Amino acid sequence: MATFCEGFTLFALPSGQCGETGGLLGIEPGPEDDSVIVTDSGRTVTVYKVSDQKPLGSWTVKQGQVVTSPAVYNSKTGEYVLVYDHKVLRLWKDEDANLEKTFKATLSAEVYRIHTLPNTETVVLFRRGAVRPLDVLLEAPQQEIKNVISEEEVIRLKVVPSFRMPEIEGMEEGVRDGCLHRRQSTASFLCHFIFLMS
Repeated sequence: MATFCEGFTLFALPSGQCGETGGLLGIEPGPEDDSVIVTDSGRTVTVYKVSDQKPLGSWTVKQGQVVTSPAVYNSKTGEYVLVYDHKVLRLWKDEDANLEKTFKATLSAEVYRIHTLPNTETVVLFRRGAVRPLDVLLEAPQQEIKNVISEEEVIRLKVVPSFRMPEIEGMEEGVRDGCLHRRQSTASFLCHFIFLMS
């Protein structure tokens, strides 16, 4: 049975700020069970410990750069992954103090969002519907990314985690019923991303 606890403020958002110039871009699970990654839509990523509401670390992109996708934590590599200016990936660890001195890759197409689940492969969803594993992109950042959807179509996201039998391993991607389906699986876990297009 679920029990409700008293609410609290983890962080405050300035009123009237939203969109690409300010406000909240996303909240993702952090490296620990008791942490979250908060990305504002300006320049900053902060990791908070939820139980005591204290920041554990904060990183900022340079003046003139804009964070365009929520930062995520890749539990397989122990790194954070961030997209800024729609095409630039940054990867860093907790001990890195300056993002400018961390790994950077410029991609050939605009990123919509990065997705990760504990102990699964991190994937990158591009604005025009293509999906690529992060490690494949890092091997060849300038690889051609083909459009899967037209300029008029919009991506809305639904993530459906489910458990599978051990014999299923690998990845598949395709467009069915007006949706781009991307399945990734390991020996014990299947995650089915459904990108609804309208």
